[in-house]
Amino acid sequence: MWRTLLVEDEIHSLSYLRNFISWEEEGFSIVGECHHGLSAFEFIKEHQPDLVICDIMMPVMDGITLLKTVRDNGYNCRFIMLTCMSEFEYAQQAIEHGASGYILKLSLEREKMQALLKKLNKELQQMRKLTMIEKILPESKPTNTKQTFTDHPEINKIMNYIYQNYKDQITLKEMSAYINMNQNYVSELFSKKTGHSLISFVQKVRVEKSITYLCDTDSSISHISELCGFINVNYYIRVFKKIMGVTPSEYRRSTIMPYKK
Repeated sequence: MWRTLLVEDEIHSLSYLRNFISWEEEGFSIVGECHHGLSAFEFIKEHQPDLVICDIMMPVMDGITLLKTVRDNGYNCRFIMLTCMSEFEYAQQAIEHGASGYILKLSLEREKMQALLKKLNKELQQMRKLTMIEKILPESKPTNTKQTFTDHPEINKIMNYIYQNYKDQITLKEMSAYINMNQNYVSELFSKKTGHSLISFVQKVRVEKSITYLCDTDSSISHISELCGFINVNYYIRVFKKIMGVTPSEYRRSTIMPYKK
């Protein structure tokens, strides 16, 4: 069962959402409920659910801010956003930040939710399968990323971990525990030594790894995004363009060397 968190500030809407579909029949189980984004973020840090179903407009921290905060902290859980018609632009913004889809809140459609869950079930199973393959065949990972290091051994240890495990979930909390140092200190030190925040460095490595697939294979953009640890293809395209200035497809078309068969 994929672990699912519901985030909704209206009690009646939360109750309806919990009961309007047979979650377990779709392969998902409700493991938590939160009433605003801030408590949801704390839950996500502690329990790391596979899926978050989240209202966009909430007090304390809205759904868009929650999604951005989760992504900026390196958590890869899927998001389905609940939105009203008047919030449609926010729903589109959520998709750009890696949400897997959205549902109109005023007319919750069981069929649409089921279709989204089936799609996510397949994506999550594929990610699990890829992870197993990567562990069995580590040599299948691209290796041409230029690995640079600093003059600080503990920061180098984190960087090396990222180079080797870029497709996995990587957070500041986990890396701080990895080297047994305070999170705030690690955050400041990592930025000082590398010129990047931890998460922006992870994104940079993932994008560099994806370039190998773009140039040397004919894999689809969606498949490449999965191989390199991105939550979905929309988020991959957004991050790639931010770093490289062009989309993955544009980059692939502009490369001199065609992919190798």
